[in-house]
Amino acid sequence: EWIFLALLHAQTSTLQPDPFTGCTGTEQAIMLLRSAHCCGNLTPSTDPDLLKEQLEPEISLLGDIATISPEHEDYHDMEIIGFGK
Repeated sequence: EWIFLALLHAQTSTLQPDPFTGCTGTEQAIMLLRSAHCCGNLTPSTDPDLLKEQLEPEISLLGDIATISPEHEDYHDMEIIGFGK
């Protein structure tokens, strides 16, 4: 699953680019999440309960990615970046 692969790249990211991909794990995760592999997996159903059931694994993985991602906040023309709560 592509979202799980993005999570693995994000969790194992270092400051040095991977010699195989040429980019860091964070960069690779962002590229995967922006790709059609992740964005094109929407189901045609309009039933909210059915959608939630079908997308539960993806929602959980995206939540995992969110927990390891920095939080960005604008404060009087300055950007504040924090990790975790």
